Amino acid sequence: MLGIMLRQNEGALTNSWADIIPLETRQLLIHNLPYLSAWFPLIRPDIEKINSALDLLDKKLIEADKWLFVTYDELDTLVTSYNKLADPIRELLAFWLDRRRRWERIIPKIFLRTDLFRDEFLSFPDASKLKTYQLNLDWNASWLYQLLFKRLANSDRAMLEYLQKVPNLTKESNTDLGIIISSEASLSQLMIEKIIGRFMGANARKGYTYSWIPNHFQDAGGKISPRSFLKLFSLAAGRRLEKFSVLDLDEDKLLEPSDLQGALVDTSNDRISELAEEYPWLEPLKRSLNGLKVPVEAEIFMNKLQQTHWIQQPPTSKPEEVMEYLRQPN
Repeated sequence: MLGIMLRQNEGALTNSWADIIPLETRQLLIHNLPYLSAWFPLIRPDIEKINSALDLLDKKLIEADKWLFVTYDELDTLVTSYNKLADPIRELLAFWLDRRRRWERIIPKIFLRTDLFRDEFLSFPDASKLKTYQLNLDWNASWLYQLLFKRLANSDRAMLEYLQKVPNLTKESNTDLGIIISSEASLSQLMIEKIIGRFMGANARKGYTYSWIPNHFQDAGGKISPRSFLKLFSLAAGRRLEKFSVLDLDEDKLLEPSDLQGALVDTSNDRISELAEEYPWLEPLKRSLNGLKVPVEAEIFMNKLQQTHWIQQPPTSKPEEVMEYLRQPN
């Protein structure tokens, strides 16, 4: 963290706040940050000086009315074993919980999967106080459509002009956010109907397009991945371009329902591959459950769990707890 700050050297991060830290240590952190063995022996005896330097930086940020956010993501990739993730994540959270009492303007933003934020995973003193700073990142259908249209509006001028066919859907922004999208769900629905059509077939019996997409895309817990949502439209557009003809599309549509239906399978398979990377211990279980039809009786499922030969250890060794874990939203 200190090495990244020292590399910035602009605004409130100009290096005067770090002068208390020996020059050799600062130079190593700036130029040899990936080489832990180079700077770690020098850091340990100077830890109080480093804390004092960061205290000074915090004061400078207060004076300048600025904030410094230290962001962490992809913490599940720290180690290869799921169960070994607990220690480094616990230490990181405990560190920042302590520093929140010390620093006012140096603030962490730590992105964690829900299953890595369980109480039994984060057992350390005062862990319950983390709930004060917790915010769940869930996406509803309206926000997902806003995300889609924002990406389209800022990708191409012709695309922006197409979106402007629905009045008030898009609006200019004088910030770095570029074109922004109205939060009115009715406007997003009109845009989807223009792009694809109102129904996923000849009439309402096949489903309304605006609701059909999230309804068919959410998992058992009602969650939808924003990345997968965008990929659905990207793959659908790719399928349309492979066989594109202006005669195939009514009026000024961009996609047909069949494009989405076909892309849904590919997007779901991609999502399964992503989950396999995030939860590598699940692969043997997938083989054990192969051929079962859902819903399945708990007794049969438990029997399959007990017969599974794990390559990587699951979050718990007890089949009952594994089943309960799988039921939790992640």
